[in-house]
Amino acid sequence: MQGCNPPSTTGGEAARTKSKRNSGYSGVGSPRLSRCRKSGRRAAKFRRESELWAARGKHKTIHKPSHDQIADLMRRRRSRGKNRWVSDDEIEKWVEEEQWVLENSLDMMNEQIDVITNNELVTVPSHGSIPEVVEDGVVRMVSVQVNSMSTARVRNRKAAELQEVVRRYNPHLIGIGEVGINWNCAKNGQRLLTLFPELEKDSQSATAHNSHLSERIGVHQMGGVGQIIRGELLGFHKRKSLSKDFRNLGRWVSTVFSGCQGHTTRVIQAYRVRSVRSREMGSMEQQHIRYMQKNGLHGNPTDMFDSDLLNQLQVWRANGERLILMMDANEHVLTGKLCRRLSDASIGLREVTKDRLGSLCPNTHASGSIPIDGVWATPDVEVVNVKWLSFDESPGDHRACLVDFTSRSVVGTDGKRIVRPACRRLTSSNQQSVDNYLREMERQWDIHRMDQRLAAIELASAGVTPLPPETAAAAEKLDRQASEIQRHCEKHCRKIYRSEIPCSPEVSLWDKRGKMFTRMLSALAGRVKNPGVLYKKARKLGIQSPRRWTEEQI
Repeated sequence: MQGCNPPSTTGGEAARTKSKRNSGYSGVGSPRLSRCRKSGRRAAKFRRESELWAARGKHKTIHKPSHDQIADLMRRRRSRGKNRWVSDDEIEKWVEEEQWVLENSLDMMNEQIDVITNNELVTVPSHGSIPEVVEDGVVRMVSVQVNSMSTARVRNRKAAELQEVVRRYNPHLIGIGEVGINWNCAKNGQRLLTLFPELEKDSQSATAHNSHLSERIGVHQMGGVGQIIRGELLGFHKRKSLSKDFRNLGRWVSTVFSGCQGHTTRVIQAYRVRSVRSREMGSMEQQHIRYMQKNGLHGNPTDMFDSDLLNQLQVWRANGERLILMMDANEHVLTGKLCRRLSDASIGLREVTKDRLGSLCPNTHASGSIPIDGVWATPDVEVVNVKWLSFDESPGDHRACLVDFTSRSVVGTDGKRIVRPACRRLTSSNQQSVDNYLREMERQWDIHRMDQRLAAIELASAGVTPLPPETAAAAEKLDRQASEIQRHCEKHCRKIYRSEIPCSPEVSLWDKRGKMFTRMLSALAGRVKNPGVLYKKARKLGIQSPRRWTEEQI
């Protein structure tokens, strides 16, 4: 019967029905239909307001615009945004402002000179004393606040000042506060040691910054701390024990030094958030406020820092670790809210500069009046010397603090100064280093056009006695550059990897034997797939009849 047949549809209707079905169309009230209606109303409103639509012809078609209409449209488009037309009133107002600036420029300049004069750093003497040569049995540490090193101009100056402090006093550990760099956004391969070329050799570094994805806006990021370990202290440094701020806000970083008989000392570099709220969006206060709002935390960033640091110090102290805390507290180091709680029985920290010198440093910030930087240590850490450098000697706007601890209290042994022999990267017995050296030498020689410049000097000096001053200066410059190229090529011809223990054949043999015994225990437990290869290596290490060894004998 015809009444039971479905209604017939044309090809176009069937295509539209299929298109609606595939696109998620669900009839009246669907989200897609609502968006289409809004788009249609917006387009209709634009057409009604358009002059070209109003000028349409009898058959509702848009005629081709004339030259004047196109020019008028382009003129109005140019007037949008930055390059808009300036009215006469705006020009008159701008002229009046410039005239006022010219008339009052002298007074404004005098005010700026007064401000600069009043804020100029006064050369103040250092506080305390410390020998420049590090004595045997002493571990020297220095704490500095660089106040951001994100820009090249400031970074180069502060890096040079810090390297001068290192050359003069030769500390084993350098604590750096307010680094001001987001290492996640830094250039490939850039790290803390790359900022200090003179410290990059025979050193290790540890850094902490706000590593949340929402804060990865650029290289510049307020806050952040870092540490550089050098010299004899490297032998006691455990890289796997590096600890950062557990909230990943870059508030502190710590390294652990383990000596003999389980002797463990942890050194912490921390930066405490100021209690005064800053309105700058990139400040540490605003970074922490955003973190607290996102995670539903109550209070303020300063209280959160105090509670987190105190809880972390209690955990470390409960584990039997000796603590050394170098911190910019942003409050008085004796009467401040946090500093008073550091001396609780569960932590037991004391401000060592006051105990050693008998008096506090007058002010540790250039524009401050109270000491806000300090070094705290547990009673089982012995202090030998303390010195606060003057502002002109210190990188940044804080005084740098140098502290000498006894190596017996830090690492458990009376350490001796190690004089490492200089190792040459370029050796004739290493053919790969020779090839790399020659390849880099040829490349640098072509870059600096050494052959052409030498030929020009020889041509200018042919038959001339004595040499003209210009030619002699050019020859001297060429010779210096050739020496620099040689040093550069030798530095980059081979990487030198230093082992964790001093190079000794006997020590190396027993170290390998100890690891082999551990693997033999695994073989006895059935956790080695091919024990024959393992026993073959054991015989090469001088272990006789490794198959007959029992678990008790191992």
